[in-house]
Amino acid sequence: MKKIFLFAAVAVSALLSSCEMELLPEGAIKQEEAIVNPVNARYFRNGLYNSFRGLCMGALNNYTEVQMDNFQALAPVYGNNLGNIFKGDFTSATEDFAGAFSLFYSNIAGVNFYLPRLQELIESDEWTEQDHMKMIRYRGEAYFFRAYNYFMLTQFFCQDYSEANKDVPAMGVPLVTEYNPTTDRSTYPGRSTLGETYKLILEDLTNAKNDLEAAEASMSNRDNDYLEMMHSGSPYVNSWVVEALNARIALAMGKKDEAATHAQNVIGSSLYKLSTPQEFVNMWTVSPGSFGDPDTRNSEIIMMAMVTGTEAQSLGQTNSLWWSYNINNSMYVPANSTLNMYTSSDYRKQIWFQEQFLELNGTYLSVNIFSKFIGLNTFAGTSSSRGCVIMYPFRLAEMYLILAECGSSNTVRNDALRALREARGISSRTYPDDRLDTQVRLERNRELIGEGFRLNDLRRYGEGFTRDNSVAVPNFPLDNFNTLYFVQGASDLSYNPDDYRFVWPIPSTEIQVNPQIVGQQNPGY
Repeated sequence: MKKIFLFAAVAVSALLSSCEMELLPEGAIKQEEAIVNPVNARYFRNGLYNSFRGLCMGALNNYTEVQMDNFQALAPVYGNNLGNIFKGDFTSATEDFAGAFSLFYSNIAGVNFYLPRLQELIESDEWTEQDHMKMIRYRGEAYFFRAYNYFMLTQFFCQDYSEANKDVPAMGVPLVTEYNPTTDRSTYPGRSTLGETYKLILEDLTNAKNDLEAAEASMSNRDNDYLEMMHSGSPYVNSWVVEALNARIALAMGKKDEAATHAQNVIGSSLYKLSTPQEFVNMWTVSPGSFGDPDTRNSEIIMMAMVTGTEAQSLGQTNSLWWSYNINNSMYVPANSTLNMYTSSDYRKQIWFQEQFLELNGTYLSVNIFSKFIGLNTFAGTSSSRGCVIMYPFRLAEMYLILAECGSSNTVRNDALRALREARGISSRTYPDDRLDTQVRLERNRELIGEGFRLNDLRRYGEGFTRDNSVAVPNFPLDNFNTLYFVQGASDLSYNPDDYRFVWPIPSTEIQVNPQIVGQQNPGY
């Protein structure tokens, strides 16, 4: 945890120095003077949004996607990029996982630094009522961000929650709710129980929803704050975003009735609806439409991770593995079984998979690439911004999928599945219970591919996999494409349903410096 706490201090310093405030020379600002008025509070809050955006774009989604079964690495061009994860030979020393672990805790530290200072401002009577309500909104957003980071930690570094294991010691994550960087190792927390971890997450979300609903109720529907947050495609957290995260968490906890209720609440709101065919195309290729004209906003996006054109060139890019700046290169391509999930009438197949000529060992071959994150036309001007997309951490489609998995009756579940399929250009029959689960799982993989859900879904289903390494190259004359171009020993990799690798290891760097988590490593590492 020393690494976490020192990294947290650096992260908070970065938030303080990048928030548009007139600060003293670098390193000279005092923490107690950093957030002393509503303007400071707003700038620091913007830094929390930047941190959240970093979680949504690129690396974390890519780690889980290449680890599972939907993609194959092209040996001549992938350069062992995420090779340990793809090949399944990662360990507790794998730096990618250590970076993710530290990133979550640095984001949590930012919230822990912010909340007590913001609370002091809220309790002061110096500010206008409007400023007071703005800060209550900021507090709700901060609680949301802390809950989101802790939940993501559970999804990667913990086994699934259940009534049977919720009180087992050291199956959760270390819980930190106060900002107190220190090198005193005796004060570092050990791993909590899963029950304790989820208790904090749900408490934070309750606080977030209460604050955001209070702020929303105080606004006129003509207020700028209301207009920027209470619509589809908003880059800001509102109470419906909290409800969407509650649905996702209830699903992960195996609380199906609660998951269905939360999902149905979002579906039933007046703000969101499934995309029309043209809106769906625009979502991935043109613009989500939240800039400027409200009439062009995409109705399906519950929340986006905002990116402006000037930022595109400096951000990490979700698409970097699927289609590189040199458009003749793709490190990872969809497996043949992935392509075969979709019918020809499915809008997703038409948009998310494209044939491109790739140069492989001096030969140009027409290969199907994954083009879901190929980049918006908005950012297509230079090679450095090609592949920069505006990610959508919450979409209404996910709520329909949760309702289709967890609904209270066969009718409710089939109706949810049918609504999503028809919105994507394909028909759906009514399935009996013994076939409905299979269809919902198939649809969830079709819809959420590339967005980082596959690892947790397979673990929740209790399903393993074997990668498909059959040829997926149109008109390729050789029978041995996989031998020539796929990664041998990994292209047919299998995970058993109980494979320990479905849960990532606690980084060895953390165990080395925190005596409280020695002996608390996840099984198998």
